[in-house]
Amino acid sequence: MKNILKLMLFALLVGLSTPPDIIAQGSGGEIMVVPTRLVLKDNDRTAEVNLINNSDKRLTYRIDFINLKMEPDGSVKTIETPEEGAPFADSILRVTPRQLVLEPNQTQVVRLQIRRSLGTLTGEYRSHLRFQNIPEQTTEAGDTANAEGISIKLIPIYGISIPVILRGKDTQAKGEFRNISFRQDTTGTNVIFDITRTGNRSLFGEVEVSWVRDEEKPVKVGVVRNFAVYPPIGHRTGKIKLQLPSDFKSGEGQFRLVFKDGEVPELPLITETTVPAVIQ
Repeated sequence: MKNILKLMLFALLVGLSTPPDIIAQGSGGEIMVVPTRLVLKDNDRTAEVNLINNSDKRLTYRIDFINLKMEPDGSVKTIETPEEGAPFADSILRVTPRQLVLEPNQTQVVRLQIRRSLGTLTGEYRSHLRFQNIPEQTTEAGDTANAEGISIKLIPIYGISIPVILRGKDTQAKGEFRNISFRQDTTGTNVIFDITRTGNRSLFGEVEVSWVRDEEKPVKVGVVRNFAVYPPIGHRTGKIKLQLPSDFKSGEGQFRLVFKDGEVPELPLITETTVPAVIQ
């Protein structure tokens, strides 16, 4: 072939939502998304997300929805068909714009609109709003040409996604700690636990571990924020690395674990438990 045909093959890298108290960032910190989690309920009909170009170059982003399933270990995977107890939200959401160009240091508002009144829905609906960076299609050295003269260049499309949750009527959930163990390994001292979920909506919040000895003031030794358990899974396993005080001795006192509701500013308790402070 006299003319080289360039085929652009795109490899998608989807970044999951980061904690609400940490601004979500794309590749190299070029893009920021605020907020990083949306929960719409009651009389909510619209919402806004700010997309911020934190770089010194022009960026193009495509915006759409994807649907993700959480596994009990906290990992997620893309799915096409909703599972029982975990309906998708994308079909009842409208987002504008669908594509935008951000100049350096520019902020763009992305708007979401609910197509139906939440009062007509029962339970919780969830999808993830995805922002995909569309790279410039430029010719660079390093393209790979095959025997037929076809040059193939792999350009990754970096992205970030945030959960969008719609709460209809009659939603409720409860959480409980199970299978708690404290272990010493090469990474240090860790607590491993399960949080079970019952009900028809997700759990989201902060897990905090404190060491309590006699009548002394509790010492916070570990925390993980933005811990979510999404339907349809009934439990999720978590792990927290502990920072134990120098006077800690295994077998002395107790560990107190609390799971606080991260959707309410006052962080009310979802569940708590106390176990012997024994390290295996």
